[in-house]
Amino acid sequence: MCIVYKGRRLRYKAIATRPPKEKSEPKPRKIYRPPMEHPWKRPLYKRRLAKEKALLQSKKDREELALVKD
Repeated sequence: MCIVYKGRRLRYKAIATRPPKEKSEPKPRKIYRPPMEHPWKRPLYKRRLAKEKALLQSKKDREELALVKD
């Protein structure tokens, strides 16, 4: 057998057996999650903001009550 490239014979070395493939660890796939400000998540984001505001307000109210009682 001869291998020719652009009219020239190439030197080669016959391989007796195919070398085994190295198995690598599969990389974990990164899942894209749009940010909370994304249009798909706006209703959820608005609800979350409302809950956080209510929570902060209730904490402030409790602190004010604690100061008044002291």
